[in-house]
Amino acid sequence: MKKLLLAAVAGMLMMSACKGGIDCKQFGPPKNLIDSIAYFVGMNNGFKIAADLDSLPAEEKEAFDRDRFLEGLHNGIMTDTTRQSLLMGYSMVGLINGELSRYERYGVKLDRHVIVEAYREVLIDNKLDSLTIQNENAAISSFVDEIQKPEFDGKYDSATRSRQFGHSAAARFREIMPSARTASGQPLNAADYMEGVATLLDIPEDDKGYAAGINLGTQLLSFVFENSQLGINIDRERIFYHFQEAFNSKRRLNKAEEILCRRQLEALVDRATEQSPIALANVEEGKNYIDSLAMNNPNLQITLSGLAYIITRQGSGAEINEKTDFQMTFEGRLVDGTVFDKIETPVKVNVNELIPGLREGVMLLRRGGEATFIIPGHLAYGVKGTGKIPPMATLVYTVKII
Repeated sequence: MKKLLLAAVAGMLMMSACKGGIDCKQFGPPKNLIDSIAYFVGMNNGFKIAADLDSLPAEEKEAFDRDRFLEGLHNGIMTDTTRQSLLMGYSMVGLINGELSRYERYGVKLDRHVIVEAYREVLIDNKLDSLTIQNENAAISSFVDEIQKPEFDGKYDSATRSRQFGHSAAARFREIMPSARTASGQPLNAADYMEGVATLLDIPEDDKGYAAGINLGTQLLSFVFENSQLGINIDRERIFYHFQEAFNSKRRLNKAEEILCRRQLEALVDRATEQSPIALANVEEGKNYIDSLAMNNPNLQITLSGLAYIITRQGSGAEINEKTDFQMTFEGRLVDGTVFDKIETPVKVNVNELIPGLREGVMLLRRGGEATFIIPGHLAYGVKGTGKIPPMATLVYTVKII
């Protein structure tokens, strides 16, 4: 029944967009799973942003340049994904904007152009020595304290404070830059990073639509890039096209429709991930690992669910069941030996807090028991993975029940 509802919503979105005078022939309806993901990403975000604009005060809504927003969105989502440092620069501006908002709450408006030039002096030109930077840090820190005091009279030199802010922000980043890595693990390219900071931070006050578009575009690009690392290649132009369909439509989603569409997208991404080359390779690697263990270890057993295990010591204490709290130590690793988690000091857990394969495994033991559990991906973190654990990865846990 849920699938029928989701399909109905998908059809409804397509019809409502095409009825709004939008040319739906450029891409047409989604033809496959990946097209469907692009469709829902574009549509969901387009409808959401359009609704957000509707809620703005009339004056702000009138001032918002929709065309410049779409231009920024397109430029953001079509950014060359090999320029990961540029994208990091875009992301940093979000943090800088947060700091600037704090100043503005106290009536202090800093000059973004001056901030960009000061940032460049430290990060690219290396013009300031360590003592000067130390003094700049102290000065801007003191100014932050000053503006929060009730007696602050609102007087300040904008150019001076803007330079101090830019120098201080760049110096903080420069300290971590040698160890900074892009999403693909590459060292940071300072010039590309600086370009990203300048592009978004040094935008005229009356061009906020473009900045908002770039911000959203790079967020969507991150989604596309993350999936590309799994071999799921989503057409960015199709996302943008469907975004425009929804954004320019007069149709709006109600809360129930928003939830259904979000669930549909999640289901599509999960299915695509499950079929991705990386996930399929991880499933095969896990099967081969268990088969190899079975050939060389007669004590290995496999449950109906697919959990493989070797009990080293059964234990003689109380049984472990679904309502049990108990203490355990463990080491979790991938089949290639990479350790992703290790607890040597006993930790208290409840059976229901564990991933399915581990939950099933510990209930085969009593207190004092020890075992190795080989947990296929569908009993572990599944298609989503987590942290160092890739989609559908088989996990090996060595467990001791206290």
